[in-house]
Amino acid sequence: LWYPVGYTAGYLVLLVFVAAPLRRSGAYTLPDFAEGRLESRQVRRLVSALVVGAGWLYLVPQLQGAGLTLKILTGAPGWLGDVLVATVVAAAVAAGGMRSITFVQVFQYWLKLTALLVPALFLVLAWQGDGRPRVSFDDQLAVFRADHPLYATYGLIVATFLGTMGLPHVVVRFYTSPNGRDARRTTVAVLALVGLFYLLPPIYGALGRLYTPELRYGGDADAAVLLLPARVIGGLGGDFLGALIAGGAFAAFLSTASGLTMAVAGVITQDVLPSRGVRHFRLATVLAIAVPLVGSL
Repeated sequence: LWYPVGYTAGYLVLLVFVAAPLRRSGAYTLPDFAEGRLESRQVRRLVSALVVGAGWLYLVPQLQGAGLTLKILTGAPGWLGDVLVATVVAAAVAAGGMRSITFVQVFQYWLKLTALLVPALFLVLAWQGDGRPRVSFDDQLAVFRADHPLYATYGLIVATFLGTMGLPHVVVRFYTSPNGRDARRTTVAVLALVGLFYLLPPIYGALGRLYTPELRYGGDADAAVLLLPARVIGGLGGDFLGALIAGGAFAAFLSTASGLTMAVAGVITQDVLPSRGVRHFRLATVLAIAVPLVGSL
């Protein structure tokens, strides 16, 4: 429950302190912005390393999530999903750059929202009709307090709050706004869209505790969202809703991985490769996705 709170608060800080100054700077990458503000090549190198490191670390779970999803649904080996997403992302980023990724992410957001919202409505209706016990907030809170000390909760909030401000694929989106004012308007719209999207995970979490309790203790809790339609509804309807959720999951992996790859490739092109241009950007794209792909296998 606290993940959405921390992430949403992080976007609020982006709105107030980051969006307009970053866009007005005219910088192409975060290292450009850091060097322009602090006039230090050492700071630029440090920021370059942080962007690439954060991007690679964040790409690994995206690829692993794709492998897990494909394995649960089809029984295929996990590495196949990793390679599939990495290949699609590399092709999209190398071929179209920022413009193509912008349109892809817009489409994939609405696909993700639909893929989670529609099944959630049917799952809630089925839950209300099958006589299952209601989810007690007091019981859930007691379990949460037992499993998660208060300091861990505050640590999670602070980590997600501060981490959102530094996510390369989030900050890089401000470069597509015409000016600082539009960058702030974009962030307000993102806050509303993110808030809408984050209403859904608690619903799936609560239903998962009721219908797939064994996954919580078996270390496979990530599979609950994919398995819920079959457990709650079953039959052809459950299969259809499960396929819809799987499509939304892959849209999420592709969207996030595309943004991260774009951010990392931009830094590699500007600060690592000896020269710049479309050819070198495409090479940087391959490097940006290849390293986390190896780490995810």
